[in-house]
Amino acid sequence: MKAKILEVIAVNPNENPGDGDSSYAFKVYEFSNGLIQVPCDTTHDYFFDSKENIQCNGTDVVKERLETGEFIDISVEMLEESIKGSEEEFGVESVPQNAYELIHNANK
Repeated sequence: MKAKILEVIAVNPNENPGDGDSSYAFKVYEFSNGLIQVPCDTTHDYFFDSKENIQCNGTDVVKERLETGEFIDISVEMLEESIKGSEEEFGVESVPQNAYELIHNANK
């Protein structure tokens, strides 16, 4: 499956603006049905039902979502494994319904 690579710019709203730029960026994958996968190195991946609903850690907030023009190929098996890991670490409710629909449709 192909997914678009987006860059998300986030900021901590509690930082003092005079202290310099406290923003940071991270990459996410957007699938054809809107599903967002946030690949993580230290935990299992995070999933959101759309790019508008991406959440950051703590009190940080999303400032921008940028198209990179890049794509990534992710196998159904890799996505299933990522979903399973997220369910085990964060609970079944952490994975949106459109993740299961994407897997189901890809296996048809």
